[in-house]
Amino acid sequence: MLILDARKGRHGFFTDLIYTDVQSEEELIPAPIGLNMKSTTKTTIFTLAYQYELYGQDQTVVDLLA
Repeated sequence: MLILDARKGRHGFFTDLIYTDVQSEEELIPAPIGLNMKSTTKTTIFTLAYQYELYGQDQTVVDLLA
């Protein structure tokens, strides 16, 4: 996972990248039948958004992402 948040004043950009690679192999029915299941999932998610600060005071910030 990679996240980048850049701001200048009330304007900014937000981006993140998420990559997963999950594999599993299970024995569903033991021998002598021997039924096995193999599962593989690969996912890549990329987000790029413009952000505008609607409200900011002390430790509270509300951003609009588009």
